[in-house]
Amino acid sequence: MDNKKYLEQYALDDAVELAFDIDNYLRTNNPDYDRIYSEVRETQEDLADNIMAGKTDKIKQVFDDMGLTSSDEPLRRLYEYEEKYPHSVQDKKPFLVMLVSRQKQDNDAQYAKWLSLPVSSETFENALTEIGLPENSDRDSYFIGGYETKYGSLDMYLSENENIDELNYLAGLLDNLSQQEKFVFKAAVNAELHTEDAEDLINLAQNTGHYKLIPNMYDWEDYGKYLAKQIGIDVSSLYDIEDYIDFYKYGEDCGKMNNAVLLSNVVLGEKETAFNIYYDGNTAEIPKAFRATPLISDENFIEDKIKRSMELADSLDRFFSAHDMDYAAKYPNGVMAIKLSDSLVNGETGYIKEMLADLGQGDNDVLPDELKEYEEKYTPDKYFIYQLKDTEAARNIRFEDLNGLHRTGGFADRSNYEFVYSAALLPGNTLEKLYEKFNVNLPRSFKGHSLSVSDIIVLNKGGKETAYYCDSIGFKEVPEFLNYIGTRSAVYSNYAGYTALVGTDDKVYLGKSENYHFRFDAPSYYDNSDKSIIHISDDENMYSFLYGDGWVVSQQEMIDNGTFTQKQYKGFAELKNGVLSTLEVKREITFAGVPFNYLENAEKSEEQNYNQIDGQINNEQPHKAEKPSIRQQLKTAEKEQEHKLKSLQKTEPEL
Repeated sequence: MDNKKYLEQYALDDAVELAFDIDNYLRTNNPDYDRIYSEVRETQEDLADNIMAGKTDKIKQVFDDMGLTSSDEPLRRLYEYEEKYPHSVQDKKPFLVMLVSRQKQDNDAQYAKWLSLPVSSETFENALTEIGLPENSDRDSYFIGGYETKYGSLDMYLSENENIDELNYLAGLLDNLSQQEKFVFKAAVNAELHTEDAEDLINLAQNTGHYKLIPNMYDWEDYGKYLAKQIGIDVSSLYDIEDYIDFYKYGEDCGKMNNAVLLSNVVLGEKETAFNIYYDGNTAEIPKAFRATPLISDENFIEDKIKRSMELADSLDRFFSAHDMDYAAKYPNGVMAIKLSDSLVNGETGYIKEMLADLGQGDNDVLPDELKEYEEKYTPDKYFIYQLKDTEAARNIRFEDLNGLHRTGGFADRSNYEFVYSAALLPGNTLEKLYEKFNVNLPRSFKGHSLSVSDIIVLNKGGKETAYYCDSIGFKEVPEFLNYIGTRSAVYSNYAGYTALVGTDDKVYLGKSENYHFRFDAPSYYDNSDKSIIHISDDENMYSFLYGDGWVVSQQEMIDNGTFTQKQYKGFAELKNGVLSTLEVKREITFAGVPFNYLENAEKSEEQNYNQIDGQINNEQPHKAEKPSIRQQLKTAEKEQEHKLKSLQKTEPEL
């Protein structure tokens, strides 16, 4: 198979070179030909296609009309080509992959099968069954054991973990290229241009027009003479002067300026047209005609996914509304459910998990468990990129390597970062490849800066998240990014075993006292590895309700002097009846010695009818009292004045 592969490569090379020479010969010696075929590139492509396909009758007829025989150039070379490369060789499919079951790690024929791409989903399903796998097997069940292509060193840049849909897409694009375009693609691959991964190669296949090929260039001297001819210098007329001109240096320098690459017998150069990014690694954008895996192309699967996302989003929305007063006020009447559903469909579940954890929901609770099941069934592996915010705290650590951050006692505090991008995590997308991608071939939708030291990449594989710090050399795992919550204030709470916290994100929490780490000379933090922290509120004033004895004045006076609001009282009442009711109370806060009572204060505030304080807000008008007479008012005033004077008298000490 190797010999056939190389034979196909040589056939393609020779066909393009022969087409170039035939085209130049006919333009020079046949005025009609030059008048009819004005586009050099188009004609050369047509000639190469016909030569490769064995369709040379028309070309031979042109030569016959000109009086050429089989011994004349370039007709002689055309006959030699056909003798050397039989048409059967050219018909060979150019892109083969070996599909191997992971149930058997060697390439035993029983567990491996060669596929000629592009392939239909039905053929792919049959191939899976032939190697002992179910039709709907996921991509972890098989790998690519080998490649056979006629596109130069293409197989060097494809791994065993490539996505079969991307390979199918690439093969389909290559099939639709002309012979000249295929030659350009192969030359670019051999020059290692845009060969980072399958995504890169797919874009290269759609950008062959960005490059130009100049054949019969065996060194930089040939290229230098070619350029001289392009500007009107006839090198052959220079005679001895040619020996004094360094065409090699001229060609080499021009090659550098033009980003040209010298290959075995051609120079590959760039045109002024831009290299466009048509594919950014999102397999959902692969045309349906090139999708091979049945799961991705199953419309029922998509419908089921959307339906389940709406059901789960509704449950999440109702739970958040019932347990988070800020959420309920901001998103009334289920307006957030649509966004939650969209997030589930797109795999953007990180913030949903955070919200559940803030409300004390652990892995064994109903909603986190349903979310996990949803992700396992419907959500592809993804990666998320976080970059430091433009704040004073973040500016001090921007571009700091991890050792430098740790030397000052710092850590990768999530509250200092903002989310900037996410996409599907494809097989073979290592951290290093992602770093390369976000420095060289940035996706059009990416709005952050090029990936740099201090940035964070979070990989979500099978619902499990792992965070990595972009260090000065490579990446280092930073579990604290996902598990630590930076704090700027903390105090022992009124609940046994718990500490009240204000995070660096300005949110109020309750957490296990043993998980809180206070540090004098570095930022303090709460280790939430066990997901034990309880989110209390986004309102920092709620912190005061969690510790201490209370206040010496009444609840109403605290409202009157602007310390608290009725909404905050209501929020604390909901917490007492909700998540706080599960904790052991060491001490109750009081107002003027009276325990907190939301309903009584609410009635006084809302009903304005103190004779109706009965535990229910009735909103009845107060009973209208009769106005006292002037004489009664004067008597009352005299008694009050007499009482004040007595209180000011000095009491004699007892003996």
